[in-house]
Amino acid sequence: MSASQLLTIPETADRLRCHRSSVNELINNGHLKAVDVSAKKGARPTYRVRETDLIAFIESRTRTAA
Repeated sequence: MSASQLLTIPETADRLRCHRSSVNELINNGHLKAVDVSAKKGARPTYRVRETDLIAFIESRTRTAA
C-alpha cells in the first residue's frame, strides 16, 4: 500500500481494530487528521484518512515500557 493512499473510515477502523464511530470521534476531536472529500462545500463530510496520518497517530499513541 502506498504511504499516500487514502483510507475510508471502515478501512481505518479495521486497521485500528475499533468501531467506525470511534474513528469518527477521533477525527471530530482533532486527534486523527482526515481529508474531507465530499462533493459539495457545506455538505455532510465524507472523510478519508491518509495512511501517513494513521501511522503518525499510532506512533503518537505508542508507549514504551519504563
